[in-house]
Amino acid sequence: MSIKQKIMFVSFTIITCIISLILVILSIIIQSNLVNIFSELTNEVSQKVSSDISNTIKNASQKTYTYKKAYEEGLVSSRSSSIQFLKSLLKEKGIALAVYCGFEPNAFDGQDNAYKFSKDHDSSGRFIPYIYTSGNVIKSEALKNIDDPLQGEFYQKPKRDLRTSITSPYVYKVGGVNMFIVSIMEPILRDGKFIGISGIDISLDSIKEYITSLRFADGQGKITLISDNHLVLYDGLTGISQGLDFRSQEDTEFYIKLKNKDLSLYEFNEHYNVAVSILIFENNDPWYARISIPKSQIQSMLFSIYITTIGLGIIGIFLSITAIYFTFQRLVDKRIQSVSKSTQKIAAGDLRESFDLTVKDELGSLMVSLNQMTEQLRKLIEIAKNSSKKISNTTDKIHITINELTDLAQGQAASSEEASATVEELNASSETIHSNVLSAVENTNTIHESLGQIQILMKTILEKVHHFGEISIRANSKAEEGRSMANLTSKAIREIQEKSKMITQFSNVISDISKRTGLLALNAAIEAARAGESGQGFAVVAEEITKLASQSASSVSQINALSTEALDSIGRGNVQVSQLIEVLQEITDDVSVIFSSSQEIQPMIQDQSQRTELIYTEVEEITGQIRSIQLSTEEQQRATNELAKMTISISDGSQVLSDQSASMAENSEKLTQVSNQLEELLGKFNL
Repeated sequence: MSIKQKIMFVSFTIITCIISLILVILSIIIQSNLVNIFSELTNEVSQKVSSDISNTIKNASQKTYTYKKAYEEGLVSSRSSSIQFLKSLLKEKGIALAVYCGFEPNAFDGQDNAYKFSKDHDSSGRFIPYIYTSGNVIKSEALKNIDDPLQGEFYQKPKRDLRTSITSPYVYKVGGVNMFIVSIMEPILRDGKFIGISGIDISLDSIKEYITSLRFADGQGKITLISDNHLVLYDGLTGISQGLDFRSQEDTEFYIKLKNKDLSLYEFNEHYNVAVSILIFENNDPWYARISIPKSQIQSMLFSIYITTIGLGIIGIFLSITAIYFTFQRLVDKRIQSVSKSTQKIAAGDLRESFDLTVKDELGSLMVSLNQMTEQLRKLIEIAKNSSKKISNTTDKIHITINELTDLAQGQAASSEEASATVEELNASSETIHSNVLSAVENTNTIHESLGQIQILMKTILEKVHHFGEISIRANSKAEEGRSMANLTSKAIREIQEKSKMITQFSNVISDISKRTGLLALNAAIEAARAGESGQGFAVVAEEITKLASQSASSVSQINALSTEALDSIGRGNVQVSQLIEVLQEITDDVSVIFSSSQEIQPMIQDQSQRTELIYTEVEEITGQIRSIQLSTEEQQRATNELAKMTISISDGSQVLSDQSASMAENSEKLTQVSNQLEELLGKFNL
């Protein structure tokens, strides 16, 4: 694919995407605006339709008002003239099915008795004419059910409310045929008192004809009219006008819109709908209307807009691509072809070609650069031609120099091999010396560490001996204190032994007293027995004294036993204390001997520690000297290693130099060939 084709393809793609995006955005905006406009248009139509319906019904009701005024002003004073006046009103154009009047008994002219059972009257002669059309013929009959509270609502409602009234749809027999009708009535008053009504009837078929005659939305609009008691006067969507209850239908959103007085569109049965209320007369419940316009109408409008938009987009894309093509053909394509022809001549070696600079733009800048490049090529080729001759002369000189370098490199390689053998022997000797020095360093380090450990051990022993002497002094002092305490303990035991003997003596005395007390109690008991009843109290006392004496003798015997045991324990304790004193005396003597020995050992250990420190110092000096030797041997070994590396490097360098000399000789020959080829190639250019 050529650049032109690529540019055209990319341009077509970008323009198509941009125009498509613009078309989509415009379609969305148009659709939104169209729906808003359609909503406003529908609201205007609904207001107009509701106004037309209200005005049409009000205009029809003017017949009732006309008759009322004619009667109240005396323009119709007789019954026959009233019937003629009503017929003339019915002949006028309008939607009225019938016109009528009805009066209270004897209220019209007070002559009801004269009209009993006559036409347009009831059996009492009451004036109640009902004028209606049957086809194109005007007929009359008497009103029916006028006094019925339910079926006679057309009469009872204005009588009750005394104002213009309108009924909900109801069935009334007109000329023997039941018909759905709506009645509009005016009350007739005399001196403020109700005397009768004037009214008109409108059939639901007439309402249907009238509503279907209202044209809007290109004849596609539909109107549904609903009475105040929610009976359908006419359903434009179904064509029904039979007084059905509108609330039984599925359009539940209708009453929500009415309740909120919301005139916005809502969707139902493939239509956009608006719910409006129609107030026919003040102080009466309103009627309702549903204005419907098919969704297909707005969809067809949107479809036509989409088709138009897409057509315009395609035309725009075609015009844009055509403009880009001719612009590219004129400003780019021809000039690129000119540049291509010139560059082909330059590629063939004709550097005398130049580029046209008539237009100063991006391609003009490119041509300027190409002219500059051509000029630089001319200069470069001239320099290259001059240089190729110099290169040819230089390569001859390089070839001679390379031969000399080759001979020199071979001689140097032989010398470096001899030096390398000598250095290897020297390196082996230095490694042996270095190995011996390392061994000596390790031995001196070991001795140094051992002496350090011995020195630490001697210091530890000296500290332990000194500490042991201190412990022996404290032990000797504690043993002396123990011996003193044992003597005191022995003395206390002897005192306890003497006190225990005294307790034994006291217990013997108490034992004698108890025995005597017992004898006295026995004598007292004998004397009490002799005394008889008078001595019974004394006998009781004597018995208690006998018990106390017995208890005292028992306690004394226990005390004597315990005292004897205590004396035995004290004797044994005294013997043990004496033994303890002897043991403490032996410990004191042994501790004195240990203390004397530690005093004798301490100077010897101090002397040995001082000698160890002198040996440690001398070993440190020897270790330092050996380390110096180690450093010297290491330095010597490094020097020999460096020397070996240098000889090897010289040998390798000589070999490399020899190899490079051979390579340079080959390259020199190749350079000579290249120089010849360059001269041949540069000869093709025309400057």
